[in-house]
Amino acid sequence: MNEKLIEHLEETLKEENDKLIDLAIDAMEDASELPFPEKSLVKGHEEYKLMQQRILGMIDMLEEVKAFSEGYYTKKEGEAIGDTL
Repeated sequence: MNEKLIEHLEETLKEENDKLIDLAIDAMEDASELPFPEKSLVKGHEEYKLMQQRILGMIDMLEEVKAFSEGYYTKKEGEAIGDTL
């Protein structure tokens, strides 16, 4: 079950990262066509930063899920991770 969750989170993270790349490309392309490109770039930068924060949060979450599934939080001090599974 944990493997399916991790696969799902990894796929979701990949999709979100692809969206982030597309957002950056669109912001640069759209800005050059507008009369005030710097305003478009500022707005695009804000959207990019928000999405980037979301992705960084997802990366942290994925690391925690992996640690949990590997028994990191259930092991006793001095015990190897594989000993709890």
